[in-house]
Amino acid sequence: MYEWSRASPNRPALHFRYDAFSVMSWMTDSSGRMAPSLRGGSNSLLRFAFLNALLVIGSLLPGCQPAAEKPTTNSSRATAPTQAARHLSRRPATHPSERAAELSPIVVIHTSCGDIKVRLDRQRAPQTVANFLEYVDQGHYNGTIFHQVARDQLVLGGGFTSQLNEKPTPRRPITNEAANGLSNRRGTIAMARRREAPNSATCQFYINLVDNPQLDHRDDSVDGFGYCVFGEVLSGLEVVEQIARAEVTDTAAFDLLPVHTVLIKAVKRVR
Repeated sequence: MYEWSRASPNRPALHFRYDAFSVMSWMTDSSGRMAPSLRGGSNSLLRFAFLNALLVIGSLLPGCQPAAEKPTTNSSRATAPTQAARHLSRRPATHPSERAAELSPIVVIHTSCGDIKVRLDRQRAPQTVANFLEYVDQGHYNGTIFHQVARDQLVLGGGFTSQLNEKPTPRRPITNEAANGLSNRRGTIAMARRREAPNSATCQFYINLVDNPQLDHRDDSVDGFGYCVFGEVLSGLEVVEQIARAEVTDTAAFDLLPVHTVLIKAVKRVR
């Protein structure tokens, strides 16, 4: 089926229509309405010739040619994939080392006895690691001490200055993540807290010198909740052992306080 039309300001559009499969004429049906009909014979041939002539004339008139379909372009749609591709090409791929740094950041505890390198476990203890690193980045641990040393058990520090003044802790206590499956075994680092309050840890930490399973999570009771392990010593465990051999004394405020100050000079991220 083909159709052309031409219109001018002074007359409506003129339509020429040709049906390739039949020659259509119009007749009035019994109700007076116009209805299409097939006609045969010589009259049909004449009408066929007349219609072909109209087609030829119509095709020669300006504006009666079928309008060529113009390609529709949507600039935003056409350029979006290209822009996205350029954006993706500029986006750096996540390197395995970057992924490791995110899940297992490493810090160095610089002490007056030497350095202790610790790898943190953000995957198992995300809140605890985030909290610890906040204190690291704020420089909270700089100038604190190991204020409790239990020989052949653990060393505890990070909360007091060499003048035995408690450093302020601007951050709120964190949720205890002791039920993360990590155990208080030799060489691990864990958060200290008040014994009667499982969710009271802030900044103080300890390093295990031996396996201390009695400090692990057993149940959700106050006595059984345990202490959250959030990392392990990579190197410098001999420094921890040296600290643990320090001479200690008991005072009114501190138990097992080293007689000679063991200073935490700084704690710095290295990865």
